[in-house]
Amino acid sequence: MFTIFETPIDSPIVITLTVIFFITSAITTFDKRLMQAVKVGNIPPDEEMLPSWVGLVSWIHWVIGLSILFLNWQFAITVFVVKFVLSVIPVLETIGNMMMSPFRTKK
Repeated sequence: MFTIFETPIDSPIVITLTVIFFITSAITTFDKRLMQAVKVGNIPPDEEMLPSWVGLVSWIHWVIGLSILFLNWQFAITVFVVKFVLSVIPVLETIGNMMMSPFRTKK
């Protein structure tokens, strides 16, 4: 059983949502950096892009983030700070690149 805003960190729902949050975070960070690189011109426009369903992963990422916030707001702040730090250093981008490499298609 869980309560809003006070769910223990070691509960299975919080752990599962946190793992899924970081997986979706890696995918959305990689997609964002890929689009920025095409826009700036660092990579050619005919570079392999991600499929359109990645936009759905972005929405799922936000829903999971809000779910973690409602389950345990203190843990959610920690998760968001860790996500920010891993986004600034290219850890999430690299993990997203490895995870999405089979799905990249030519434009």
